[in-house]
Amino acid sequence: MQKVEWTYAIGIEELKPATHEAWRDEVPKDAQLGSCKSKIRRTEQEPVAGATEVCGTPYVEDTGTGQGAKVQDCEYHVPDDWCEYTVDEWQAAEPVVKTGHNLNPTWPTLNLKSNQREGERNEEYKVILDADGKNHVYSPDSVEEFKKFEIDSKWLVETNALGGVTSVQPAD
Repeated sequence: MQKVEWTYAIGIEELKPATHEAWRDEVPKDAQLGSCKSKIRRTEQEPVAGATEVCGTPYVEDTGTGQGAKVQDCEYHVPDDWCEYTVDEWQAAEPVVKTGHNLNPTWPTLNLKSNQREGERNEEYKVILDADGKNHVYSPDSVEEFKKFEIDSKWLVETNALGGVTSVQPAD
């Protein structure tokens, strides 16, 4: 074995303003309302109070009597207020990361601000193995497995056709 690497990362979330848009009646009660504009919310086939009538080009419809009837298709656009609003939300911030090149990984220290909370924790382990003069990277699944790769220990490495490590075993 040549060397080991580990990375421990703790996600940080910050409570900070986020801007969204919604219909006025769907804006959360705790949000700060911004600007609104009138926008078509729905279309109806029958007249509705406050709606704008929109009609197509008139055309003649065959009535089967030899006389055509002049018709025009109309629909009714119902407007509503489409608003921008701001609300405080938990958002991803820069994670706290600690790395090392030994067999004793440790989590980074957190110093959270009042508007921050701990997010997801991630751990990654890599062992760089020398087999037949080639370096192969193996990623143990747990810290327990990682700690088995003592410096200068010998390992049997199996790889696939692409050179990826498929298994490792102590060479004892």
